[in-house]
Amino acid sequence: MAKARTLLSTSSTDAHAELASQHAAAWNSQSSERLDPKCDLTSLRPSPNNPRRRSLDRAGVTHEKITELARRDGEGLDSWLDRLDDFCESLRMSDPVAATTWSELIDISVSISTSELLQPIVANKQGIIIAGERRWWASLLASIPVNRVFIREMSSVTETVSRFIENVLRSDLSLPEMISGLRAVLAEVTGEPCGPDNSKITIKQVRSLVGKGTTQSAHYRAFCRLPEDDPILQKLMVGAYSDKEVAYSDASKRLDELRREKAGIQTKATSIPANDESCADPSDTSSESTDKSNERTTPDPKEAQSAMMAKLPPLRTRLPGTGGGKAFLHAVESIPDLPVKIIEQIATVKNEWEPAGDKTRRKMLQSLLNKVFDELDALDVAGSIDSQEDDQ
Repeated sequence: MAKARTLLSTSSTDAHAELASQHAAAWNSQSSERLDPKCDLTSLRPSPNNPRRRSLDRAGVTHEKITELARRDGEGLDSWLDRLDDFCESLRMSDPVAATTWSELIDISVSISTSELLQPIVANKQGIIIAGERRWWASLLASIPVNRVFIREMSSVTETVSRFIENVLRSDLSLPEMISGLRAVLAEVTGEPCGPDNSKITIKQVRSLVGKGTTQSAHYRAFCRLPEDDPILQKLMVGAYSDKEVAYSDASKRLDELRREKAGIQTKATSIPANDESCADPSDTSSESTDKSNERTTPDPKEAQSAMMAKLPPLRTRLPGTGGGKAFLHAVESIPDLPVKIIEQIATVKNEWEPAGDKTRRKMLQSLLNKVFDELDALDVAGSIDSQEDDQ
């Protein structure tokens, strides 16, 4: 078991080294940085804003537990690894999620023990770790009290972004960790709290941070536009969703509700009687006609939308050119809360726009805009229904 863990750890050395060189090259270009080759690791402390804070705390990664499991003086590598494997196996019986967190941490610790710390830890001048908290814990677990640390002073925005990207690069974050970290980054970058009113959160911005495709980035943007106290966000943060598509569907519906509420578009109660039936005379049938005449009914939204669309004239305009078409599609893509299917269609049209002929471009653009207009028309229909009810 110990040998297998050693082989597993050393097999990731190349990727580890590549990341190390990339980060080192980027950070060495900063004049405000210095490398401490023998930094006292006990002088550092973890950040409460680490995206992995949730999983590390949940697994019980503490100074006390690290000290208990750390490699002892004179203890051989195999003996130490056997002790760690026994700990993980016993933990796996009661808490497999925590066992996985510890197993990953142990792998890093073995790698550091056998091939040193290839990617230095990064901390600010106050000793708070910016990047590399797991490498820090792993070094202490391997009983390595000093190691290479970059000491760097940076703005809070840069620090938050660096910490998030570091964790995204190293390995996959859980959905709650990704959302928590991404919301913290976007709040710093945009200067506004995450929520439905933060229009600065775009798919392009999310994509640049998470390195995902348009569809995945649209999912994360929806999660980041939920209010802080929203029940859907709370379910996401406790890991209640096992399917991200289902989570996105619920988040999209919730954002649509919030958008309608903000615009004053609400579905009102129907069939409100003018008289209280409990006070009416059973033999008096005149109240029936009065009640019926005073009933308020809400028009069916789909019927209202179809009726409204039938009255709208067709749009006649010329096609934009290659560059203009791409710029226009980019603007359409920025419309808030478009469904993923439409976002994917926009991406397809953008990719096929340049080589396509005018006839194909016309068909693609017409199909796309009709679907976009259908989404936007829903707001007009709801607003019209709301006005009709107010007049009654």
